[in-house]
Amino acid sequence: MKLRGLARRHGLLLWLSLILAGGMAWFGVDAVSDSDAADSGSAYERIDAYVADQLQGSRIPGAALAIVDGGRVVHTTGFGSDGHGHPITADTPFWIGSNTKSITALAIMQLVEDGKVNLDSPVQRYLPNFQVADPAASATITVRHLLNQTSGIARIDGIEALARGGGESMRDTVAEMADLQLNRPVGESFEHANLNSVVLGVLVERGRQIIECRLAVLRPASFHRV
Repeated sequence: MKLRGLARRHGLLLWLSLILAGGMAWFGVDAVSDSDAADSGSAYERIDAYVADQLQGSRIPGAALAIVDGGRVVHTTGFGSDGHGHPITADTPFWIGSNTKSITALAIMQLVEDGKVNLDSPVQRYLPNFQVADPAASATITVRHLLNQTSGIARIDGIEALARGGGESMRDTVAEMADLQLNRPVGESFEHANLNSVVLGVLVERGRQIIECRLAVLRPASFHRV
């Protein structure tokens, strides 16, 4: 679970999801059945044209689009080209951005179900070397605080850590947190920070091998090429 790619995994999929959420209503696409497939086809053409226009206006070089209805994929297409100049198709792999946070959270909860992790135990119980600048806060931050984004870690610190690229792994990045100053008391309030998920990722690494994560999290979700 390398860190370097994390800095680049931002917003495109979420942005397209928002387009679809608004676009489906905008273009009047409802539940699809065999009887209205022809009408849906023309609606999908309008959606494709809308997305293409939005990509051009936002100067986004390429994107893949999939519409799922009733648990099945009813329309796919690609726009533009990837970083190597190849046309984008529905099978072109993309960085999945902050979706990795949901995968990490699921892996943590599986460890909880297996009895390997207690949400209300200090992170230091599982990562003894975990620390921030304040020793008392270091001993107070729990797994639940990280999941709930209430650890007191500032959003800007998470952004800067990922922008720097950190070390060779997430463990290196966690080690670099030793002089990090929290911007609020532990547990006081919510503030989204990527570093919370980085620490959780290291905790998952200790509790479960990466191959186990693929089998327990990704394969059941049909993520065969992640």
